[in-house]
Amino acid sequence: IALRVTFGNENEGSHTLHLSFVDADGRSIMPGIDIPVQVALPGDTHFGTRNFIVNIQQLKFESPGLYSIDLSFDGQPQVSIPLLVKQTPPAAPQPPR
Repeated sequence: IALRVTFGNENEGSHTLHLSFVDADGRSIMPGIDIPVQVALPGDTHFGTRNFIVNIQQLKFESPGLYSIDLSFDGQPQVSIPLLVKQTPPAAPQPPR
């Protein structure tokens, strides 16, 4: 997952960014991920951005359908990013040449 988050002066200090994967019923499909964030902006700026890259190994979706990646900042929900999981049929065997 790649995220770009914008922080303002009011966000300076230590915070926690939390990611969770949920199914269409709102149930978590894996343990949430907490990312500690330290926000410090130079004195002459009003906002700044940070990039976050999260590598998730062996994430398994039990069935096709609508899922979401929910993002919260210090326990406050910020955004829910929809994720549509489709099942693709197996590739047809290729005839011998």
